Amino acid sequence: LAEEQKRFEIAANIVSDVIWEWNPEKQELWWGEGIEVVFGFTKEQYEGDIRFWHKQIADYDKDRVITSMIEAEKSDDAMTWESKYDFIDANGNIRKIKDSAAIIRDRNGVVKRIIGSMLDYTADVRAREELRASEEQYRLLFDQSPLPMFIYDPQTLLFVTANQSVLTKYGYSIEELKSMKIYMLHPEEDLEAIQLEIKRSLQYKQTDSDIWPQITKQGEKIIAEISGTDITYDGRKLRLVIANDITRQKKAEERAISAIVEGEESERQRIAKELHDGLGQYLSASNMNLKSVYEDLGILAPDHSEAFESGLRFLNHAISEIRNISQNLLPKAIQDYGLELAAESLINHLQNNNNIKFYFYKNLGDILIPDNIQINLYRILQEALNNAIKHGNPEKIDVQLVYSENELFMTIEDNGNGFNVNEKMDAGIGLRSIKTRVGAMSANLDITSKIGRGTIISVVVPLNDNLK
Repeated sequence: LAEEQKRFEIAANIVSDVIWEWNPEKQELWWGEGIEVVFGFTKEQYEGDIRFWHKQIADYDKDRVITSMIEAEKSDDAMTWESKYDFIDANGNIRKIKDSAAIIRDRNGVVKRIIGSMLDYTADVRAREELRASEEQYRLLFDQSPLPMFIYDPQTLLFVTANQSVLTKYGYSIEELKSMKIYMLHPEEDLEAIQLEIKRSLQYKQTDSDIWPQITKQGEKIIAEISGTDITYDGRKLRLVIANDITRQKKAEERAISAIVEGEESERQRIAKELHDGLGQYLSASNMNLKSVYEDLGILAPDHSEAFESGLRFLNHAISEIRNISQNLLPKAIQDYGLELAAESLINHLQNNNNIKFYFYKNLGDILIPDNIQINLYRILQEALNNAIKHGNPEKIDVQLVYSENELFMTIEDNGNGFNVNEKMDAGIGLRSIKTRVGAMSANLDITSKIGRGTIISVVVPLNDNLK
């Protein structure tokens, strides 16, 4: 028995719980070393006297806990006892305790020993309280955030909840949203692309902001900057999305870009007129005067005659170059005949001066295209064709200019050398110019190119009033 008692005491002193033993016959209460390690008491404070335990139970729990212990002892069939209560440690701090005990009886049901363990779960309670407070704070921030925020299930893509800003911005009730999948906020023409993007983004715990058009319940189109992150909500792994409406900002940027482009176009026109009306006229007059002098000089020495004729040829070439530069800077064909004929004239000119097969398909009907869009599309076509001829070395170039369902489509496709789009997109002046002009029209640009397979440049311009 002594050996078993020693083994029990050793085990009691190495476990993390506070082990105790009550001997009713001797009226002795034994404590393991945990009472010192966990609660900070000294042996003089706790040794032997059960009144120590009674004293340290919080007043509001004392009667309940002591009564339950007495009732367990008196009950003939009670083999265990358990209670939760607040316990005051040596420093006067409240500890949350789960106290469990085994009641050992003899054959007559008389209690011989009660062996128990006190588990201090104060840290767990505090952690839960802090978590609850954190969740409440998060929910408050979520509900009152001026930015639209919603949570969805990544398995079903159904809305789980949304804050007030979402309801106000998109016009749906929370019940309506919960019956919808998140891609339903996007235009029909973007559904395939946005579903692929959602699938891709779910591979990452957090995604950077991306810009997408969305549709409100009233049919209004907005431009949203969207980012997502994984969260745990109501015990489930869900996805939090922030959708910042940047429609005004985007339109302001587009107006600024449009102003820059218009300023650039005005400067082009000014230079073109000065070249044509100023320098071009002077060169033409000089050419006429020199021809007149040459005719009046009579017979010149062969060397002088050849030099004079060579000078006149160079002068005529300079006049022709100035005329071409002026026409490129100021596409008079657009003002006189419109985008279709101006594009056709440009393609015919390039075809006559290159060994490249051009194919031009046009179908604009009788729609009225704003002047700024006509000029920007013409400039993009100029830049794309010049880049293809200069760098691509293609055998053929296909150009399409089509109107459909309130959108204007222009594609330039060649079978040339191709290039690395990621490397050249921000490095080339020509491509940056194309991007700027696309931005000024609130248009969409897509450039696809493969080395050795050629390049496709596509521009889609919305013509509805909302995006002008």
